[in-house]
Amino acid sequence: MFESLPEAEVLSEMDDAALVAAMVDYARIEAMAGARRLAVIGEFTARRMAQAEHADWVVDDWAAASAEVGAALNISPGRAGGQMDLALALRERLPKVAALYALGGLAARTVAMIVRRTALVQDTDA
Repeated sequence: MFESLPEAEVLSEMDDAALVAAMVDYARIEAMAGARRLAVIGEFTARRMAQAEHADWVVDDWAAASAEVGAALNISPGRAGGQMDLALALRERLPKVAALYALGGLAARTVAMIVRRTALVQDTDA
């Protein structure tokens, strides 16, 4: 995937058009990786929420899952919970947005904005 993209040590030798093309390519790859990461988080979260076998725990299953995701990604449980929300929204409410994100057609911030601004929309064609 990265073979055709320039390494940092050759950037000073590239012309402006090649630099812009490299920016676009790296942004697409970054989006594709982010989409896959959220797909994994979504699957993990869906599995944890389906278990519901921890009635005697001090924390609920969401908090436990966010602690696991946070530890795996070296982020706080709060931030992990936000990533879990985003992942589930893409998985369950916005699969077409998720598909476009997976192709590298949307940036992470754009995806997050779409998810936030459509949170209250009840549309089966979304």
